[in-house]
This record gives sequence, structure tokens and C-alpha cells, in this order.
Amino acid sequence: LWDPATGAQARSFQTSEGWVNCVASHGNTLCTASSDCTIKIWAVDAGELLHTCHGHSDLVRALAIQELGEFTGVTRTVFAASDDGRVSRWNLETGAHVQWYDGHTDQVLGVVHAHNTLYSGSADRTVREWDPDTAVCLRVFQHPRPVSVLGFLPADGEHQPAGVLTGTGRAAPHCGDGNPSDATVSVWMLRTVDCKFECGTKTLLPDFRDHHEAHVCPKRIVRCTLGCGISDLLAEDETTHLECDCPDRLVPCPLECGSQIKHKGLNVHVESVCPEREVKCPNYKEPDGWSCSDQRSIKAKDLAHHRIDCQEREVRCTYGCDEPGIVFKLLTPHQENQCPQRPVDCPLGCGMYGLTAAALDAHKSNKCPERVVDCPLECGVAGLRSRDVKMHQATQCPERMMECNLGCGLPKAPARLVTAHQATECLLRAIECKNSCGAMGLLARDEQTHLDSECPNRLVECTVPTMVNQECTNGGCSLKVPASAKRAHEMRECEFRIVPCTNQCGDQVVAKALANHLATTCTRRVVACRLECGEEFECTDRPEHELKGCPNRVVSCTAECGESVLRGNLQDHLRHTCLNRRANCKWGCGATGVTAANREVHEQGGGSPPCPARVVECSLGCGTRTLQSVSYTHLRAHETPEHLVCRLLLEKKKKKSMKRDKFLKQSTISNSKKPIDLINTISQNLKFQ
Repeated sequence: LWDPATGAQARSFQTSEGWVNCVASHGNTLCTASSDCTIKIWAVDAGELLHTCHGHSDLVRALAIQELGEFTGVTRTVFAASDDGRVSRWNLETGAHVQWYDGHTDQVLGVVHAHNTLYSGSADRTVREWDPDTAVCLRVFQHPRPVSVLGFLPADGEHQPAGVLTGTGRAAPHCGDGNPSDATVSVWMLRTVDCKFECGTKTLLPDFRDHHEAHVCPKRIVRCTLGCGISDLLAEDETTHLECDCPDRLVPCPLECGSQIKHKGLNVHVESVCPEREVKCPNYKEPDGWSCSDQRSIKAKDLAHHRIDCQEREVRCTYGCDEPGIVFKLLTPHQENQCPQRPVDCPLGCGMYGLTAAALDAHKSNKCPERVVDCPLECGVAGLRSRDVKMHQATQCPERMMECNLGCGLPKAPARLVTAHQATECLLRAIECKNSCGAMGLLARDEQTHLDSECPNRLVECTVPTMVNQECTNGGCSLKVPASAKRAHEMRECEFRIVPCTNQCGDQVVAKALANHLATTCTRRVVACRLECGEEFECTDRPEHELKGCPNRVVSCTAECGESVLRGNLQDHLRHTCLNRRANCKWGCGATGVTAANREVHEQGGGSPPCPARVVECSLGCGTRTLQSVSYTHLRAHETPEHLVCRLLLEKKKKKSMKRDKFLKQSTISNSKKPIDLINTISQNLKFQ
């Protein structure tokens, strides 16, 4: 697509792999025909391919677009000529096939459409004229050579009729004629017809004749467009008729009221309708009668205003009384003092609207709501206003008959009895809960059910059961609490509810036993050392402390004296009281095996070893003092047969002393077992707990 002003390319359309034989366009629609045997329909402004039409078996040579009508300019269909010897017709809007035109015996090389007629030229040396709607061939023009192109020659007024131009070029390769063409252009004049109204138009095309005879011909018969009823006018006389003769033509009012009136109604308008005509007051009468003060002529347009102002006009009483023909100037006195339908106010002050003088007496006697009456039910109330009687009977009179409005089904009875029934007996009366729970809409018939199962303030027993293996003095909680507080009681207040140990030992206990649990059985309770060292810790840590870490625990003497002492006193024991502590012999013998337990025996010469530095007298009574270490030698020196017995006695005494020391040692070890037994007993008790 090229811009003719600049010569620049504006848009391109990629059609197919083959070459493009021809194009045709109308408005925003472009059609192309290619050697691939298809017709493509494009939108020019968007460059978009809308439809591809398939149907021909050979390449398409020519295209011609038909308009929807000669005077509408709306594109509807396109005609295509193909080398397969056929002409086709396609819908531009949908791309659908519409019609085939068969008749040519060789390639169709050109096609043109004009004046609702289709023309096609072929290599079979003919030009065919078709009816495009029925596909009927109307005429065949014989040509000396194959027809390669077609064109349309428009009519030039009345001088040159329309025609079809045909041109011959070099023969197509498949037309069967290898000779060059004569390279000529031929004009084929289209047939013409005469106007049937003999207006003198001679060269009309067939499809123009109907339009000419219906809308253009000056000799055609037309109806008057103003609707006067004349239907045999010649079109050339229509203007004169409309301007001068038609009774329905519009003419201005001669009285200059500004109206345009049909000519046939002009007299009626001037005499009866025109607001500028002169009229007389309708209240005018002859001198022997009465007349209004304004007797001059009045224009019709002012008559309505005059009728409103004329004092002598007859009017009807605005209150609707039967008095006929009241003169306007006498209307006010009539309405104020005489009219039986004049509005009056009730003297009793009921404010009744629309009360008339004629109905006043009956109103005061029978209808006035302010009149004084007695209760018609004879309840004894007198001096009631009539307007209050219905209200009194409906709501206040104790003798009125009524049903229980609570819907209990009580038969109608005097209101005084029904009131007492509703206050004390009706099962559907609203009552307050005896427990003051504030329940809304509680009915007497539902009171017991409410008190037994619904009232949040009813007393119910706590349902917390007695727990197995928990201390309980009364077999479970039996406290009665309001139903609304039951859950709170069972969750937060009941002594028999199950609660977790607050020391987080993992036990679940009864709430009332929690204190005892915390004090006696909780494995995480804080306890003091039973050896009275002053430290506190969790119960589970006490055995280890008392066995290993407590300074007051009982331990055995490390010197193996057999004594059990407090751990804190062990060093003092080893220094001062342990029987197995080292001791120095007072004789200074330097013996190393002397302990506090055997020192005295050692110093006296007993034990093992005996003190060699002790000074002793001769046991034989010689008076000699010698060291213990040499006393035996001294005694052997004295030994005589008579003294042999003395030595033997001495050795016996020594053996007896050794037995005594051995006994004392065993006795000490036996007594030292008591603290150890105490430690074992404490350990066993801790492990049990």
C-alpha cells in the first residue's frame, strides 16, 4: 500500500508463497487473488487478514467488488474469475461462498460488475452478461480474440449510453491460440429502455428505470404530500398545487395573530378561534335586563380575563349549595350568612372540618366527639366525651368482654376478671425467677422446668468425684453452688478438684491435699538436712547430701581406731582423742608403734613392744633398779633353783597381761560399730522415702 502524495510505502500485506495476480478494494476492505487459487480478504487500517476463501482449482485472474446497493456504498460481496473457467461470488463480511457462475469453456481472464449486472471475459472469445443474484446468463457477446481485460464505460447523460470495454492481449498459454492478438479495445453498448411515462428520457439502463419512474420522472403520478386527498397529480405540477391550490396548505391569519392555518379552515379560525377577533361580554343583555359595566368590544384573547373580573357574571356557590345563578357581587353575602352548605365551627369545640350549617344540629346531637355521654356498658362511669367512649370500652371499661391476651385460651369474660386471671392464674403470664437470675420472658407454666434445669442461679451439687489414692474426709465434694458458678467452682474452687503439684513434680493431687503433698510426699519439696547442718534442698537431693556432702555425717576414723565421728570433727579426733594416734613414751624409748591406747601398757612394760627404757626394781627383792631391757638378764643372774619359780610366775603374769590387752582391743572395736549402724539405718530410710 503506497501513499500517492509522498510515494512512500504505507503498509504491506504478506499474502502467500505464490504471486499476486490482482487486487480490489472498497473502503477499509482489500481483496487479493494469488496463484495459490485463493482469495484473501484484509482489513486495510489494521493490516489484518480477515478471511481466506478456498474453492477454485486454478489460479485466480481478476476480482470485482459489488456494493450492497447503487446508492448505499456498503460493500457486501466480491466476484472472482479463475483459470478453471468459473466465476465465483464471496461474502466480504464472513468469507463464505455465495454463488458459482458456469458457462465459459476456457480460462476466465476478466470480470466487472456495474448497475447490478455482472460481465465476464474469457479465453473462449466470449463476454457473458449475468444476473448476479440468480447466476443466469442474460447475453453472450462473441469476440474475435480471447478477452483478457474488461472495463465499464459509464453513461454520459443522454448522449452516450453505458457500455462494456473489452481488450485483447497476448493469448494465455492455455487458451489454445498461439497467435498474437490484435491488441484492440472494443466497446459493447448496453441495452437501453424508454420511460413508460413518455417523459422523453431514452437511454436509461434497465436497473435505473424503476428508480427513475418512481422518484425522478416529471410525468409520474404522485399524491399530495400535505394529505389533501388528491392522488392524480403529475410530479411537474406538484409545486404549483402545494403553493396555490392545496386546501391543506398553510396560510397566515389575516388578523395577524401569528398562527399558520390550513387554507380550508381559515374562515372558522377568523370567526371562532383567532385570539385577535372581537367578541362581546357574555353577560351583556338588552336594556330591559342587566349588563356589566364594560359593554365595549373585547378581543377574544382578553375574554378569559374579563370573565374572571366581570361583576355581573353568574357563578355557582363555591360551597355547592342548590342556589342557581348567583351574581358574583352577591356571592360573598350569600356564602357568609345564607348558604346552608357554608362551613361553620362546632360550638362544642371538637374542631370538626367540613361541618356545614345544615348539619350542625345533627352533629351536636349525634356525632360531635365532644358531647357528653354515659358508658353504654353501664360500668357506672358518667360524663364521658363521645370521642373517648370507644377508647374507654376498648381499654378501660371493667365490664368490657375480652379474652386473655396472653393466649391461654380463657373464654371471653369481663375485663375485671381477666385482669385478675392474668395477674395470678394465667399459665402464660410473665414472671420473675425466684432465684433472681434475671431471665427474660419466663412463663408461669415453665417456672418449674426453669428452676430445675435452666436457671443459672439454681443450686446444683459439685460433680467432682473422689480421687483414688487421694486423701478425702467426706467422700467427695457435696457443696451446692449456683449452676452458673458450677464450672468456675469445679475448675478453681472445689477442694476435691484435681490440680497439678505447684512444685512441678508431675503428680496430680486433690486440691485439699496439695498442702500435705507439698509438705510430706512431693519429691521436689524443700527439706532440711536431718544431720542439722543447716542446708536446705529438694527432697530427692537429700540422701546424696547426707551420704557424701554433709559436714555432720558420721564417718569411721581413718586411723582405724574403730570410732565413728562427725565428718567435721574428724581432724580434731585424729589429733586428740583417737586411740590409734601416735604417742610418745614418757621414758623416751623412741618406740614407733606406741599409740594412745597402748602407751600406758608400753610404759609399764607390757604390750608389744615393751618399753626398753623403763626402770624397774628387781622382782626378786634384791633392791636393784635396772632398765626394762636388761631386767630379765638381771633376773637370770639371780636365778637359783629356789628362784626358778619366781621367773615362771613372772612369765605367767606377762601372758595374763597380754590377754587383758587383747580383750580391751576387741571390746573397743565392738563399741565402734554403733555409729556405722546409725549411718546404715539413715541410708536405708532415705532410700525408702
